[in-house]
Amino acid sequence: MGFTGHLIVFRAGSAELPEVPDPAEVLSCPGGWHVLTGSGTAASGSPGDLAARLAERTAAPALVARVFHSDWSEIHGCLPGGPAWMFEQAVHLVVEQAVRERFGCEQDDEGLSAEEWQECVDEVTAEWEQQRAEALGHALAWAGAAGLPFDPRQVELAVESDELYAEHAAWDLLRALGVPVPPDR
Repeated sequence: MGFTGHLIVFRAGSAELPEVPDPAEVLSCPGGWHVLTGSGTAASGSPGDLAARLAERTAAPALVARVFHSDWSEIHGCLPGGPAWMFEQAVHLVVEQAVRERFGCEQDDEGLSAEEWQECVDEVTAEWEQQRAEALGHALAWAGAAGLPFDPRQVELAVESDELYAEHAAWDLLRALGVPVPPDR
């Protein structure tokens, strides 16, 4: 069992930090950025709602990454006054689970040919590729609205991450978006 928890990213002045669920660690970064980490699941509603509340309260972009057992993460981002967006990161690790949920089959099921299995995988993968393409547009808009220095190619690589540990992929995404986190994170 790996890490389960969240990274909450927002920009706020030196005034009181907004209320966030159970922060285990507050990392203050240059430019008024903050990254809060916590283990377990966020207790104050959905991550998209939390990102929207933080964006409204701080009048700056906010992002929440929920990591599940180090296997995959959900990234929720929001701009002030805008709708929250979400995508699943490191999804290649959960293809089999998604196929099982959607089609009710597993790769080693008797009577299921390799071609039939691959068709199921291809359908799930095609949806994720579309979601990642949309997520890339949202992530680039997020970084641009935040006024952060970023390389679009690095953001694309982070969105399509094949990192083994989802929490590492989430930190890589933050760095790619230009959030000034220390390199050792």
